[in-house]
Amino acid sequence: MGQIKIQKSAKPKGLLIFLLLIVGAAGEGLLFGVLFPRLEGFWDFKLTAAVVIAAAVIWALVVVMRQSSKKEPGLVIDESGITDHSSATSIGFIPWSDILAVNEAKGDFNRRLFVVKVRNPDEYVQKSARLMAARQALFSQFGSPVVIMPTNLQYDPDALLKIMTDHIRESRGNS
Repeated sequence: MGQIKIQKSAKPKGLLIFLLLIVGAAGEGLLFGVLFPRLEGFWDFKLTAAVVIAAAVIWALVVVMRQSSKKEPGLVIDESGITDHSSATSIGFIPWSDILAVNEAKGDFNRRLFVVKVRNPDEYVQKSARLMAARQALFSQFGSPVVIMPTNLQYDPDALLKIMTDHIRESRGNS
């Protein structure tokens, strides 16, 4: 079987940007419309609170935009393994020899997730110091730091799961 390149879906990014803008506007509206009129003085606190909310939303928007502007495929499947770039916590390359199984799980809002069980999860948790806490949280919640969200990809989730499980079976048969 040859190489399969699966592109990232644009839908989740647009929705996420819209939700971030709504959350930011609601947070600022809550501050200026409800909280601030009840507080006399405290100008330093008010200014800091408004700036922190705006900065957090802008930072989140920048992260989403940077992630969505990457032109590399979200997922590449070939004879050597899986290369995952489908989300901000993606691991990158995982050889078939490290993959024990791919299981389906339900995430927040009942979304489908593919949990890739690996031989040495600590190695993948520690692959990037910047993402160590997020990957540790995935490991604690799902039993693996490698979680693929098929909604982030332009591919049929059932077909993707079948391709991955077939490759795992083939790699076990060859070793």
